[in-house]
Amino acid sequence: MRICDLDTPSLLLDKDIFDQNLRLMCERARAAGKLLRPHAKTHKCSRIAKEQLAAGQCAGVCAAKVSEALALLRAGIPSVLITSPVVGKLKIDNLCACLATGAECLVVVDN
Repeated sequence: MRICDLDTPSLLLDKDIFDQNLRLMCERARAAGKLLRPHAKTHKCSRIAKEQLAAGQCAGVCAAKVSEALALLRAGIPSVLITSPVVGKLKIDNLCACLATGAECLVVVDN
């Protein structure tokens, strides 16, 4: 398959570089005594989120949208922080669905 034949948006990932960057970030966080919470808005991929969590230095992941958080939670991600406001019936209904998964679902609240 040629790159021009890919449907967009598509995630193209150099696995070796990804693994190296993940290992480096985890080492730095471990040395600082901190946990990471990477944002899934770039990759939007539960498989990558699971790899980030399996690396051992992540508290969970972040999602920009409630619908993205719901997809991650349903895919087995144990902790998702929703970073955008939850406004409107559909988003609130989806937030309730997130909470119903039994996993940890955190929200950012602003005045």
